[in-house]
Amino acid sequence: MLAMLAAVAGMAQPSLIPVPVSVKTCPGEYTFDRLEVDLPPESAYRRHVWLEKNFPIGKSAKKIFFRDGSFENPEAYSLTIAPDGISIEAKSAVGAAHALATLMQWRHGNKYPCVRIDDQPRFPWRGLLVDVSRHFMPIETLRRVLEQMSAVKLNVLHLHLSDDQGVRIESKKYPLLQERASGGQFYTQRQIMELVYYAGTLGIRIVPEFDFPGHATAWLAAYPEFASAPGPYSIERRIGIFDPAFDPSNPKTYEFIEGFLREMWLLFPDVYVHLGGDEVTGKHWDSNPRIQAFKKAKGLVSNHDLQGYFEERMHQIVSKFQEKLILWDEAIRPKAPSDIIYQAWRGPNALLASAFLKHPTLVSYGFYLDWGLSTEQLYRNQLNGVLPDETDPILKRLNPLIKIPANRPVGMMTEAERANRLGGEAALWSEFTTPANIESRLWPRAAVVAERLWSPADKSQDLDDLMRRLHAAFPQPQSKPLEDLLEPGKYVYRHLSHKYTVDSPMDQLVDRLPPESYAAQEFNRAALKRQYATLRGSLDVWNATKAPDLDPALAADAKRAVKIGLEALDCIDGKAKPAASSLATLKALSDNHREIVIAIGPGLIQLVNACESTARSAPQ
Repeated sequence: MLAMLAAVAGMAQPSLIPVPVSVKTCPGEYTFDRLEVDLPPESAYRRHVWLEKNFPIGKSAKKIFFRDGSFENPEAYSLTIAPDGISIEAKSAVGAAHALATLMQWRHGNKYPCVRIDDQPRFPWRGLLVDVSRHFMPIETLRRVLEQMSAVKLNVLHLHLSDDQGVRIESKKYPLLQERASGGQFYTQRQIMELVYYAGTLGIRIVPEFDFPGHATAWLAAYPEFASAPGPYSIERRIGIFDPAFDPSNPKTYEFIEGFLREMWLLFPDVYVHLGGDEVTGKHWDSNPRIQAFKKAKGLVSNHDLQGYFEERMHQIVSKFQEKLILWDEAIRPKAPSDIIYQAWRGPNALLASAFLKHPTLVSYGFYLDWGLSTEQLYRNQLNGVLPDETDPILKRLNPLIKIPANRPVGMMTEAERANRLGGEAALWSEFTTPANIESRLWPRAAVVAERLWSPADKSQDLDDLMRRLHAAFPQPQSKPLEDLLEPGKYVYRHLSHKYTVDSPMDQLVDRLPPESYAAQEFNRAALKRQYATLRGSLDVWNATKAPDLDPALAADAKRAVKIGLEALDCIDGKAKPAASSLATLKALSDNHREIVIAIGPGLIQLVNACESTARSAPQ
């Protein structure tokens, strides 16, 4: 992907992802055969592997000159390209790395057009969550992800290291975790230390997540004595939400977690640690008389209160290490310690509730990459308490709103509440993501989130310009015939089919297709703009295409959809009457293949509606 971003410079007009705060072009250009970085040996920048990897440090005549800046924001930088040289002003090695990432994208062949760029991030926390529990990701894959993150200025890798399907890290204190809870797939402590160091050289922090008290099946397969129900337990192979949970009434539960976290504290130097807190069903708590007696003795009315007690104990443990606790938004409660960071994922009111209670807040709702959210939906998310598309039934189903004070309109955040936003994270859960397809699941849509978190809101509103930049930076590989008409269906359809496990082969067409087809994306936008000649050209090509490798039923439905589009264009041109039941047919075609959708459907609906409108307005 680094090469792809550098290739953006091959465009007549260099483009940048994410959009900087200020770009002022000027006449002229700087030409070069080889560039080197001019750094004194004692410079802090020299320790930055990213710089040495992309721009050698040496004594050639063509150099990038660095100056220490006096910026308030440690990630800020200024980049100046003039006919006689390139200079970068930055306060830190991280700021310098951001400048060089921008410089790589600005290149045009062996020339850099003259420009002055001043830039700094909108939010300090620009994260990417990668789930390595459902499907394990080799360390080489994570190193590549880190390099890709650096290129688009993402600065936090949230590593989801435990879930029902596995605990993915070595523990010397609790060796049964790797013996019974990992299925043989885990990172050694040495690998983690090397990964954390490498991330640091790229200006990226790694924040680990260990999920408690729910999503606990794998933990309890190794240490069932901390469970709320008798078991037996084994690593979960299915996909979904399960009942096993740690026993919050058992004092030894907290001794175990503290001992484990004390060991992990030596591996992860970051001051933040994520301890989950999501999707606790409470069923095993309800069926345990001892836990029920504990609740009564503590005056805890509900399971939410019981989880609040558990999270308070987590906060006490984390505070011993002088770290800061992050929890998912299910754990939000009015009297929680004010320094707990909540990560809002279930909807806009999760953000509003957390911010209203004056908690630092991370936003992930509307940024879930595995849900199949489109580039447009991701880009429209302004982290302001409003979903990109609140009418989407899938999002509505997956985002139950959290109650906040009565008569509080959605999206109406005060300045103080907006100030509580640390930033956000794109999230890639790995139920259907493997090392083989992780890059297509991440890019380019993670770059859209990166721009939303880095660029000023008023500088990143032009969706057409974003599409142009994305398509240039992240070209899609040539697809097989008719596959550019198709996309994976909504995540929920595959997830709720209940026919998949983490052992299922993820090598079907749905696993190979990119989440968004550029060809379909361009078709649908052309339909909105009524570019009928362009649309006919695309439909004619698809209509003439044979697809011997495609499932016959799917190929037939794709061809039928194409013909509906051509019939609608003939109608718009006055050459035919509206075809009967075209919209109903399109809906039926869409329903035929829930896991794979005919992605030009929205554009075809536009054409059918335009056809019917034309027919109604025609002289009788």
